[in-house]
Amino acid sequence: MDSNLQHIQSLIAQSDLRKEDRDNLMVLYAQAGDDDLTPVAELFAEDSSWIRKISENFKAKQAAVAGQDKVAWAEILKGEEILLQDLKDE
Repeated sequence: MDSNLQHIQSLIAQSDLRKEDRDNLMVLYAQAGDDDLTPVAELFAEDSSWIRKISENFKAKQAAVAGQDKVAWAEILKGEEILLQDLKDE
């Protein structure tokens, strides 16, 4: 049986993300424990549109950190809260 990381890698490889973005996501997930990746693997398998959503969110966070932009960081978190609330309400 494949590990969750291998499953995620396979799903990301099948996405339409640029290679640079696919590699960027894999660096993120390679740092997590396999059990912690179970919900991610399930989410990506259920709805592959989340791969792009999470990639874009991660890139925005990286840019905010690199630029030490606290306003951008706060906006990203606010957007995440809204998204989570919308999902909860579904």
